[in-house]
Amino acid sequence: MSTSQAMQPAETKEKVPVATTPKDRFIELLDRFERMQNEVADRAFEFFRARGGEEGFGLTDWLMAENELLGPITVDVTMNETAVTVKAEMPEFEAKDIEIFVEPKRLTIRGHREVSEEKKEDERVMTERSTSEVFRRLPLPARVDPKSAVAKLDKGLLTLTITRIEMPEPTKVEIKVE
Repeated sequence: MSTSQAMQPAETKEKVPVATTPKDRFIELLDRFERMQNEVADRAFEFFRARGGEEGFGLTDWLMAENELLGPITVDVTMNETAVTVKAEMPEFEAKDIEIFVEPKRLTIRGHREVSEEKKEDERVMTERSTSEVFRRLPLPARVDPKSAVAKLDKGLLTLTITRIEMPEPTKVEIKVE
C-alpha cells in the first residue's frame, strides 16, 4: 500500500460549509491568490535557472510551476429549471480542507490540505510532510442565490446545489413628452 493510500481519510458523507464572500473573506482570498502567484513565480524561476537561464520558455516554465503547485479540479456543471449543480472531483480532501465561495454568476472552489507523518525505527525518526492545493473559479450558466447553496462531500466527490434565480423580464419604459 502506498503512502498516499494509507493517508486517505475515511470516506464519509460530510457537509461542506459554504461562504458567500463577505468583504473580509474576499480580502483573505485575494491575499491567498497573491501568495499562490508568488509561489508559482518562484517555482517558474527555479525552472528557468535549472535550464541555465535560457530565454524563450517563460510560459512553459509558468505552466509547469502552476501544474506542480496547483492541482486541477475536474468539474461537471448541470442545470435544470430550478437549480445549478456542480460536481467536482476532490480526492483525498476532507470537508475541513475545502472552501467554497458562491456569487450570483460565479463559483470558486479552493482546497488546501497538509499531511504530516512521523515514522520511528529504532532511534531514527523521520517526519514527512506534504501539501496539496487545488483551485478552480468558473462562471455559472445561470444567476443563482448564493445563500441557497448546499454542498456535500462523498468519497472524494463534492456536489454543490444552488437554487436558480429567475431574472424578471425587462420592462419597457415610455418617455413622456411634455
